[in-house]
Amino acid sequence: MKIKLSSVVFLSCLLTLIRVNWARNLEAAAPSHDLTKHDVKAATRHDISSDNLDLVNQNGSSALMYSHANDVINGGFTDWSAWSECSSDCGKRSLRSRERYCTNPSPSNGGADCDGERFQLTLCKVVPCSRMVTSRPKPRHVISKFGQWSGWSGCQCRKGYQKRYRQCYSHSGAPCLGRRVERRACKPKGCKIP
Repeated sequence: MKIKLSSVVFLSCLLTLIRVNWARNLEAAAPSHDLTKHDVKAATRHDISSDNLDLVNQNGSSALMYSHANDVINGGFTDWSAWSECSSDCGKRSLRSRERYCTNPSPSNGGADCDGERFQLTLCKVVPCSRMVTSRPKPRHVISKFGQWSGWSGCQCRKGYQKRYRQCYSHSGAPCLGRRVERRACKPKGCKIP
């Protein structure tokens, strides 16, 4: 048979019984499987926990080793998250949501992605905003007042003024009305002028 260069050719051949063995450190790790089809694909390993195994295909006296064969792992969903808070307390529409992830386990080695919803929305029960009862704090009679003035400070050289202070007393944190500090001019005595 003549074949042109760069052409694709399919050759069919009949394979005899193929023995498939799993090995860990070149020692048997699982029962062998007999395959009689043309393509050599290992059956899913249900009885082996490690992903770090070798696949040995034996046909008669020859053996071909594929290192580190891995399971096909289909994805699985996590549990749903808790529902979020409603987007508003009143009005025409308010929504809340929840989600789940395809990480329990994550798909790997050609495994299928999770099938199903990943995100859900639902309507919250809302009332018209005009019907909402709002509680407003009752106005308090705020009392804040200054205490007595302190004595005058000494007259400072070069500055020529004195200060006195008074403290603001307020139970509600409201400011006192008026000045907290007073200043007055003075004539310093006994100051040395350089």
